[in-house]
Amino acid sequence: MNMNRFWAVLCVGLAILGFTGPARAELCGKCKDMMFTADIGRCAECGGGTSSGALKLCKACSAKLKQCEHCRASLAVGVPAASTQSAASAATQPAGAGETVAWHGQGEKAGEPTQDSIILLTRLTAVEKGEVECDVPGKDGWARFEVAEDSDFKNITATTEWAKASAENDYTVKQAVKGLKAGKEYFYRVRIADPEKKKERVGPARRFKTALPADRMGDVAFIVITGQGYGSKDDEQGHHAYLIMEKLGLDFIALTGDTVYYDGAAGKVPTKVPNPDGKAPAAEQIAYKRAHWHSMYALPIQREFFGKYAGYWEVDDHDYERDNAARYSKIGSMLFREQNPVPDKTYRTVRWGKALQIWFAEGREFRNLDAKPATIWGKEQFDWLIKSISESDATFKVLVNPTALAGSGDELENKNKTGPGDCHAEKPFLEERKAFFDALKAKNVKNFFIAVGDDHWKYHSRDKETGYDEFCCGALSGKHHGGGGGRWEVTKDPAGLVDFLHPKGDEGGKGKGDPGPGGFLRIVVKAEGRTNSDAEIIFQLYATDGKKQYEYTHRAK
Repeated sequence: MNMNRFWAVLCVGLAILGFTGPARAELCGKCKDMMFTADIGRCAECGGGTSSGALKLCKACSAKLKQCEHCRASLAVGVPAASTQSAASAATQPAGAGETVAWHGQGEKAGEPTQDSIILLTRLTAVEKGEVECDVPGKDGWARFEVAEDSDFKNITATTEWAKASAENDYTVKQAVKGLKAGKEYFYRVRIADPEKKKERVGPARRFKTALPADRMGDVAFIVITGQGYGSKDDEQGHHAYLIMEKLGLDFIALTGDTVYYDGAAGKVPTKVPNPDGKAPAAEQIAYKRAHWHSMYALPIQREFFGKYAGYWEVDDHDYERDNAARYSKIGSMLFREQNPVPDKTYRTVRWGKALQIWFAEGREFRNLDAKPATIWGKEQFDWLIKSISESDATFKVLVNPTALAGSGDELENKNKTGPGDCHAEKPFLEERKAFFDALKAKNVKNFFIAVGDDHWKYHSRDKETGYDEFCCGALSGKHHGGGGGRWEVTKDPAGLVDFLHPKGDEGGKGKGDPGPGGFLRIVVKAEGRTNSDAEIIFQLYATDGKKQYEYTHRAK
């Protein structure tokens, strides 16, 4: 018998006998009596080896995170850090058999990092892993967050107050943490208590970065995405593009909207809640739309990714109401704020060091087709954009907008439109587009760029009159991209609005001008050790397989 076959037979035999190879593994009470095969697995945290293929963590990560190697349940529940322990928390008991403590099957999300603050969000659930359910049922309880400078939480910086999670708020808990240090990586975790606060569960360590100090020339890298459809995900794990992003490196992610789809094939989620029409009672519409957020962020890839990187969420038509939504939606606005770590005022700006300032616009709540001229942003937001952009002393200025401003050139010929235009490159919003560009040009705004979502393919175009560049990130998955069959004629520009710089032809797609697989936009600022005159900003368009399809570099002027 050769050695390979010998080891194969041995492993099978050990599996049949229930060999307890990792007998000294760090296991919770639920798993400590289980038996595991003695094969090699892969740690979900560090990628190193585990002593059994059935184990999710290696010993080192288990000890570091204080989690069971098998099910990842906390090994330190109900034991608050000495610096924050109160009489009430000291009396709590760890969650165990017959537990009444909720899970957090959708993980956590961190949003809106500034130099000194962050918004944290979780949702209490009745199941540990929501992606195996038809929906992710919620569960009553209490939750709060701990923020620390180390993953062991020996140096806890902040602890939020207990907040109640109930059906009224979809069992979500969203809390802001202030008083943080700029340009620093922090760790956070959730503490969950049962309705009577007698038992607790402690979540794993998550992390985020705060923005660089406004007076520091530093490097920054971030990702821009759109088109995250549940029905167009790569597989049951989620969207593989997130795995590529991690390999490339990023400080945060900007989501331009359409991150769930209430309508269309991309919005199919495994929910038993029927899809109500717009005339149905509000409760029915809310229940259906909430199920989309539950399913999307319970996907394993999404749950892990957003536990590592903070984001800035914007809303677009599909995650607001429906395709080309042109009227104010009270439900859409409420759910967007409820399900994401966003501020109440959804147009805002943030500084990431001396070299970069970013603006995030609101493209749905202030639309007015009856105004003269028609507006997407509304007067207050329009005036704020012009004033704040023109007054900024950042080396590079980037507007992240849910929909196109400069446009790709094809908007006015898109025969698939069933209603009024949906972006500034289409009627009836062309007047607001021109007024915006003209105002910035008149104020001599330089080094200004636009990053947009919405379109299902990636492009780089330049406004002919002002020379401002726009980059579209394309859809997040190959199933969701351009439509194939030449649907998007990217080289046409019937209105003469733009110079089209990329793509200039077929990029591996199904039809002429179709850019092939989905992907994302990565923006990199090179400023460490540089001055305003030699800092660079780089725009990179990636496919979901990690292939860089296009790159454009601009040196400050």
